[in-house]
Amino acid sequence: MNYYNQDGMSEPHVEPEVYNDLEEKSEVQLVRERCADTINKILGFIAFSKSEKVATWACIHATGASHTEGKGCSDRAAELNVTPQALSKQTREIADILGIEPVMGYDKKRN
Repeated sequence: MNYYNQDGMSEPHVEPEVYNDLEEKSEVQLVRERCADTINKILGFIAFSKSEKVATWACIHATGASHTEGKGCSDRAAELNVTPQALSKQTREIADILGIEPVMGYDKKRN
């Protein structure tokens, strides 16, 4: 059985024979499916990227994970030796795939 679509991204995890109607699913089951789908999309995005390192940091910045270490996209892009626009584009792409607004990381306070 092939679990990947034409873009190399996996298909959403569903169990149609168990739950035929959304009303039959508990809130916990819906959250579990959403989490599994999110993790699946993130892993597919990283695995099928030309640069796994940039894709990983794009996922981190899009979700606002604590791994940003207080650095914004521009600082992280410099560390990755890519343009801020390249990292920002990847961040926006995974955010769109996940259906979220990207957090983009830490905003530095100016004196």
